[in-house]
Amino acid sequence: MNKDSQELETDIFFLLDSGFTREQIASIKKMNIKLVNEIINSRRQTIRTKKKKNLIQEVANKNPWKDKPPGPGEARSIGQTTWKPEELETGHYHDGRTITNKPIGETDRSDRIGEDVELTARLNAQAKLQHVEGELRKLLEDEAVVQALKEKKDWEDVVDGVLELLNNED
Repeated sequence: MNKDSQELETDIFFLLDSGFTREQIASIKKMNIKLVNEIINSRRQTIRTKKKKNLIQEVANKNPWKDKPPGPGEARSIGQTTWKPEELETGHYHDGRTITNKPIGETDRSDRIGEDVELTARLNAQAKLQHVEGELRKLLEDEAVVQALKEKKDWEDVVDGVLELLNNED
């Protein structure tokens, strides 16, 4: 694009931005309206196709660790060159438990059994017995619940027995 056409384009966009219509611009610049429309449309098309720059993204893409962080040795080296040794002191971060300003009471977890065996057994039985109807279905569901509760009780007895054996070994 030569200097004259650049100046003409600049004048057209200045007038357009100032509120003049395309027809008024063509009249002022003594040009054909089609040429004014071509210039405006070509600039708009160029703007649409031109990729917008994102400064933050461009800087981040130059980061050598954008795809993979540095290894432990390299990270330590970066830290040592960036901070003074006294700034790297981390002992105070690993002193142990937090000392609270108020005592925290014990929580009773004995009622947290983790599951509702009866509800689970009933729902599983209902899913399996969809094709059975009436009183028979109710009886089979009840039997499944009784069986599940018995299995849970048996399991708890086994666990208690193992714990008792382990405690007696001490």
